[in-house]
Parts: sequence; structure tokens; C-alpha cells
Amino acid sequence: AGGGGLHPNCAQTNACIGPDSPNGNEYGCQCTCYVDPSDWSDHNCPYGFYCNPDILPNPLLNFGVCQPAFCGNGICDNSENFSTCPSECERPVLTQADSGTQPIAPPQSDFVTVISAPEFQGVGKVYALSGKTGAEKWSKLGENSGDRFGLHIGVVGDIDGDGTNDIVVNAPYKKNGYGSQYGKIYLLSGHDGTELWSRMGEHLYSDTFGNEVGPINDVDGDTIPDIVVSDSSGYGSIGADTGEVYLLSGKDGSIIWSREGEGTNYDYFGEEVLVVNDVTGDQIRDVLVGVPSYTNPFGGSNLGKVYLLSGEDGVILWSREGFVQGSDFGGNLLQLEDVDGDDIKDVLFSEKSFSDLYPEIEVGAIHAFSGATGGFLYYKKGEYYSESLGFSIGEAAAGIEGFFVSSISDYHGKEKIQFISTETGYLGNVIWSKQNESLFDFFGERVLLVKNIGMKQGDVEDVLVNASQFDGAAGVDAGKIYLLNGENGNEIWTKEGVAADDFFGKILISTPDITGDDLDEILVSTASYDSTTSTRTSRVYLLSGKDGSILWEKVGENFNDRFGEQITVLK
Repeated sequence: AGGGGLHPNCAQTNACIGPDSPNGNEYGCQCTCYVDPSDWSDHNCPYGFYCNPDILPNPLLNFGVCQPAFCGNGICDNSENFSTCPSECERPVLTQADSGTQPIAPPQSDFVTVISAPEFQGVGKVYALSGKTGAEKWSKLGENSGDRFGLHIGVVGDIDGDGTNDIVVNAPYKKNGYGSQYGKIYLLSGHDGTELWSRMGEHLYSDTFGNEVGPINDVDGDTIPDIVVSDSSGYGSIGADTGEVYLLSGKDGSIIWSREGEGTNYDYFGEEVLVVNDVTGDQIRDVLVGVPSYTNPFGGSNLGKVYLLSGEDGVILWSREGFVQGSDFGGNLLQLEDVDGDDIKDVLFSEKSFSDLYPEIEVGAIHAFSGATGGFLYYKKGEYYSESLGFSIGEAAAGIEGFFVSSISDYHGKEKIQFISTETGYLGNVIWSKQNESLFDFFGERVLLVKNIGMKQGDVEDVLVNASQFDGAAGVDAGKIYLLNGENGNEIWTKEGVAADDFFGKILISTPDITGDDLDEILVSTASYDSTTSTRTSRVYLLSGKDGSILWEKVGENFNDRFGEQITVLK
């Protein structure tokens, strides 16, 4: 089924069960589905089925086929969030489509986490560690002093077909052979760190090449998934710091298409980039670009703008421009579920510095627009002076449809997170909110969802929130994290940093369960300490999702390496 030729793996889909739906034809063959490497979510499987990438001999970007999902006492739906099995069930491991009832899946035996230390010996270094023990699997050192190798890392799926997701690592201050700074990105094998290819940036004096990276489908027809990369600074054809977004070949890093900012100098086009679900129906994911510093060439500086680009060729599908100068319109991009009922997921972004008539100065705002057309859906502004609503936007919840947004004020120190509904008839309603326990602790700087015990259809994941500048028992800026009940915001557990200036929780992500309690674990770092006051070597911890206890701790090699500046997880 499907046109444009069949993907080589299509011959392996004879075990696929489920409808031959257009949404399931990522490669033009029956029931092909996709497991997102950034959040482990399944895509394009119908109710009662889950995406099994293990069926394909050399899965590309975690593509697989839909198979029926069974747990101990019946079928469960793992189509989007693995969450609708009865409480005694976990995500099933299936090897045959017609197997009837399957045993409950064991916890993941191990996973790989990649951690960066961009200041290591002035060069930069990345490490791949066992998720179960913290033992090093491989490491990779940058090329030259000052490169800051590993300042940003991004998972891009299994490019080389060896069964392990691969990563893009940038070195934004890399210079060419003539001493001019362009920046550089490297595609590394997730299996052993081997360099698969590398590419210098296109913009002179850039320091952002590869700061934003996202996986996309195979666009150029070579059966290898391609990669979206941005470079929001440096000199382009229009002027200084106009910015550019590229689609690069996953095979060799060559440019398939590029889109440069259309504004004026210092727009920083590509400062925010999010690869989203296909909007046009061409079965290729599209690209949302936020430009908070956009200046209209005909007047109006720093208005901000958001673009949706076609993943196929970079053509602008729609754009929306802000109308208040200096408001950061177009920051913190998020894809929502379908809000307007057109079967296409919609989008949300922030305007954290939005100001209205006095005294509503820098109250902040958030905006929801149609993913298909860019049409207006919803708007909410902050409630008090310098609230900065939209300072951070968390993930979209999968149970009760909604999202998390934070307000962080650098003026009066009041901070809070809100869980806001996107369900039909309740759009914009605040389901619950939670205030910080002490002023100026940056509560809600990061908000992420973690799987909880016994999740069923309609349940909300628990919520992990940081407060990296919390002054705790250990001292000033020790930091703290909170696990909150997703239904009501009540605290489940909290954990503080163990030393002053740790900024504990500045960086944190959830990981697969390795303890067998059906809960995600949590990786957290202390990398972003204030190096002018702290003398502690930064470190990364794996915490139990159940109670926050430390499962393992990894200390950086040297003081001021910024070990843990970036953390990601490979499947």
C-alpha cells in the first residue's frame, strides 16, 4: 500500500496486524509505525496495538510494525503513551502477533545515557554510560581547545542500522583551517562513539551551529532518516545573526534544503526548533521554528515570529507574527494533542515578556494555534506584574489532555507551575497550580512527566519539577526537585542538593525503569553551578522514581568541566 516505492523493510511487515491507514504509512507500507527516541512514545498504531521496532531486521529511526498489545488479563492500548494497561500490567514484550496472552514485560535490563562535559580540558568531551550502573561504555574527546565539544547533544535515531540510536554532538566554537569560527557538528554512533560523519557550519562567527537538532523521516529517498539542524547566529546572506535552519542527509550530512531568516540582522532564526507530526499529509514530519527576536523589515523591532516549515522542502506553510516589541513571542515550542478537532495536532508557544497596559508589565503570555493552518485557538496572559508566564513550558500530558507552564519572576521571586486543560469545552481551564516554597528558587524552570505505577487510560503522569536555586539545608543554591502527583499537584517526594552552589536539578530527564517498580527513573546533574563560588566537581545522579533515592552517582573528571551540562538517553 502507498505510493512512491516501498521501503526495503516493507517485506518484513507480513506479521503486522491492523488497518492500512494513511497515518500508518510512514514508508508507504502497511502499518509501519514509529517509536519517538526522545520520549519513547508510540505513533501511528490504532487502539489495542503498540509499535514493535524489533520486528524489522535493521530498524531505521525506530520504525517498526503495529502489533496487538496484551497484558495478563486482556488487551491494553499502548498506541501513544504505554499507559492504558490495568494496574498489574506493564508494557508487553511480544514476538508473535497472534500470541493471545503474553507475560508481563520485565524492567529494562539497561539503557545508555550520554552525558557531556563541554569544558573538559578546554576542549570538551562526551561520555556514554550504562544506565543501570553508571559504568562508562565509551567516551569521545573534542578536537581543539575552545571548541566546547558537547555543548549540545541530540538523539537522532538509529542512522547506521546497528540497533542503537545515534547522536549529533556540536562544537559551536570550532574554527576552520584559517582560524575563522564556523562551528561544527558530529554524528556519532551511539554504540561505540565512532564518528559517522561531521560537518562545518556555513555562517562565519557562528556560535550556535547544532544548538537545535531533531530527527525526521527519510526525505531524500536513500532509506536513511534525515536530520534537522539550526544555526541561529553568524553571518548569512542577509546579514549578521539572521539565522538558518537546515535539513541534512542522515547518510553523509549534505544539505537537502535550508531556510534562512527573512527579517533583519540579529533575528536569530532557528533559536527555537521543534520537529512536529506531519501536517501536510506527505508522511514527512514538519518543522516548527520560533524566532523570538524577529524584527519586521518594515518596522517593529523584536516582535517575534513563529513559522511552520514543510519537512519535505522547507517551504513556509504558515507563520504568525507578534505585535508587542521585546515580548519573546515564539519561545518554548510545544506540540499539543488535536485541540480543534481536525485530526491534526496543534501547537503552543510562549511570549514570556509580554506586556499590556500598566501595571501589566512583563506578565507573560502563552498562545495555542492550529497546527494545520496557524489559526488562533487560545491565549492566556499572566495575572500580575513581572509574572513572566511561559518562562518554561513542560510536556503535554497524555491522560487528561493538557500541558504544564511555569511563571518565574526575577523581580519579586514568586514562581508557580500550572496544569492547563486542552480538552474540548475546557480549553484554558487551570486544573491545578503549585507555588514555590521560597522566593527566587527558580521553581518550574524545568517540568517533565514521569510514568507512575498502575497508569490506566485517562490517567495523568506524575510531574517532576526543579528549583535549581533553592536555598536548602546544605546552603545557598543547593537546589531541589519535587515529584508531584499529576492529578492534583500534591507532593510525592522531594530531594535537595547536598552542597551549596550545586544547583541540583538544573538539568534533569526521565529514563526507562530499571528497578522493576514500573516507574521511570530520573537522571539529574549539578553541572550548572556558579564556578566563581563553587569548588565541587559536578556530578550526575540516577534517582529512583519511586522515592528519589540514589541508584548511582558519577563524578566528573575535573573541576569546572561542566560534566552533566547535557544529558540524553539512547534506547
